[in-house]
Formats: sequence, C-alpha cells, structure tokens
Amino acid sequence: MSLKERVVGRAALECLPKLGYRIEVEDNQNILCSLKQQNHLPLLIYFNHIALDDPLVIFHLLHRHLPERNYILPVSETYLKKEAKKLPIYNIGVNVGKLLGFTMPPIIQPYRLRDKKLSEEDKNALTDRSLHLSREFIELVNSEMKFQKHPVIIIAPEGHRSEDGSLQPSESCLGHIVKYMLKQQKAENILNGLVLPIGLQYEENFTRDRNWNPLKRPKVRVAIGSLMTLEEIKAGSLGLAGRRNLKADDSFLYTHFLMLKLSELLPRNMKGVYAEELLELTLTGNFELRPDEYGVVRVFDLSKKQ
Repeated sequence: MSLKERVVGRAALECLPKLGYRIEVEDNQNILCSLKQQNHLPLLIYFNHIALDDPLVIFHLLHRHLPERNYILPVSETYLKKEAKKLPIYNIGVNVGKLLGFTMPPIIQPYRLRDKKLSEEDKNALTDRSLHLSREFIELVNSEMKFQKHPVIIIAPEGHRSEDGSLQPSESCLGHIVKYMLKQQKAENILNGLVLPIGLQYEENFTRDRNWNPLKRPKVRVAIGSLMTLEEIKAGSLGLAGRRNLKADDSFLYTHFLMLKLSELLPRNMKGVYAEELLELTLTGNFELRPDEYGVVRVFDLSKKQ
C-alpha cells in the first residue's frame, strides 16, 4: 500500500463519519484513554450488529482513539464473492478497511450452515469451507501473537445484522476467542488479554441498511462498556453458571456472559434474547439464528414448533 493511499484512506475515515452522522461517544470510565497505555496486551472488541454503517463507525472510533494497532476484523466471504452484487457497499467498506491497514480474513457466518434449503452435498461443502477459513483465521491470530504484535480483534458475535435492532443469540466465536486467549496466557505467550463491549444505537429513523446521511446527520450513540480481563471473564462466567444452575462448556458460558455485558449498554427494546424475560431460554440454547423459507435471517425459538 502506498503512502498516498494510506493518507487518502485515513482522511476519508476522519471526514466521512463526521459528514454523515452525529457520533456521541459515552465513555464514562475513560476506557479508550486507558487503552492507549495498555497496547502491550491483545484486545478483543465486540459490538452489536444492527446496520451496514457499523464497521464505519467502529473504524472511525478506533482510528481516533487507538491508532497504529494491528487490527483483525473477520468479514463475510459470501458477501465478498457469491453475493457481492447484493451488497456492493459491503465490498467498498472492506476495501476501505484494507486501505487503512486492517487485516480482514474471510469467514463463513455460522447461520448459513443452518439453512434448511441447503442440500446435504452443499451443506458438507460449506462446512468444509467454513472449517478451512476458521483454521486460517486462528493461524493469522497465532502469527500475530507469536511476533508479539498484540492484535486488536474486532467481531460482531451475532454474525448477522439484526432485523429489528435487538440482540440476537451470539455465535460461539466470542467464547472460543476468549478460551484461545486464556490458553495463550497459560502458555505464557501473553501476559493477559482484554475484552471490551461496544453498544451501537442509531437514534433517528433507524434502518438496518445505510444510515449515513450528510443532510440529516442522524445521531449515533456509541456506548463504551467496562474493560474486562480474562480472569474477570472466567469469574463472571462461573458466577452466571452458579446463579442459573447451568451446566455448559466454558466457551458457551464466556459467550453469554459477555453478551449480557453488551446488553447492559443498550436500552430495553434492544436487549432482544438477552432481556431478562427471555434469558432462561437463551441460556438453555433454545434460540437459533438461520434463514427462513424466504431467505430472511431471523431468530427461531426451538422450544416451539415452527
């Protein structure tokens, strides 16, 4: 990447969000400032995915507050290849991210493997491809850890934009990454790991597609959560299991404990399956994200006949 391309990319990232949004960052604990002093530790950032604008808002936030870190953001291989014409703005966003130096490995979103319309042959092929890309992602993170680059991994754990803006059940990737970081800590490859939830909310005429509008400049609320160490996540997950009498593997507990932390940053109408009245069903694995008969990705309650 040339110096000119990098300068143009950074200038665009600084200006475009200001032109199209009014971004209000709520960081009562000054977490973003404290992270500048902890760039010797790997960081996992996760956020609720509700609109096509989300990556641009996150990019802008990190560019302003955490420059010069090694960013890894997994992206949908399907949107980049098979469905590229369906969401051209997605490809533009990925190219902008790469221009800024973000590493953006392709993945297969897990909900695609649950599509009831897939033939057995297509499902097996997609599963094999998904496993292959997952291994490549882990190898990438391994190489960053090996050379002490202390990456910032950014994920949207739901794996798909919410249809109504409320939280969907998280995929297992969130817990698996925490488990991986704990393994690296035990092997003394890292001193510790940090995990940060970020809650996004578009407050005026929200759409799950593009909200960027230089005429109306809708307000975007960015809520910065509490910064958690790996030990705090382990303790919190054990506490959750005890309170709810849960018997589940570590990855499952880490995932849902962290999603509850994310839900605390959102208003009641956006908590979705992590609202108190639905939490028992969520923690017993009764909700599943997959395409319906029309191809719309939505949450299914497995305790009911569909």
